Amino acid sequence: MIKYPMSFTCSAASESGMQTKFQATAEDFPAIGCAIPTQFGGPGGGYSPEDLFALSVISCLVATFKVLAERGKLTYSTIESDVTLTIDRNASGVVGIQKLDIDITLKGVQDEAKAKTLLSESKKYCLVSNAVSCEKQINYSILTE
Repeated sequence: MIKYPMSFTCSAASESGMQTKFQATAEDFPAIGCAIPTQFGGPGGGYSPEDLFALSVISCLVATFKVLAERGKLTYSTIESDVTLTIDRNASGVVGIQKLDIDITLKGVQDEAKAKTLLSESKKYCLVSNAVSCEKQINYSILTE
């Protein structure tokens, strides 16, 4: 049984300077290399906050689908996903995350109608995606072969 509330703790630390790469961790997992992206004048060569943001949305959608598919006994071979994050100025000229374009492909699906229902439910129940206020475009492809 899942118990609420639950919490997750992450950490990041860095020496000064925007060209300095840094490390981020969650729980006792290995650290990941992070950096300010070249698009913002940083060195690149590490996960940016924008990468981690987009990855959090897409990994939550995939994880939510996997849980629902297992509970719903849906047979499929793989789920693949891609996300493009768009940063732009809003109507007030403030820079922000404007849109997430998400493509999810299910392969080897045995029951296409059930797959469509579970994909829709995944969107409905994805905690991270639901916490995001920017525009989200989610496209699904279901392949039975």
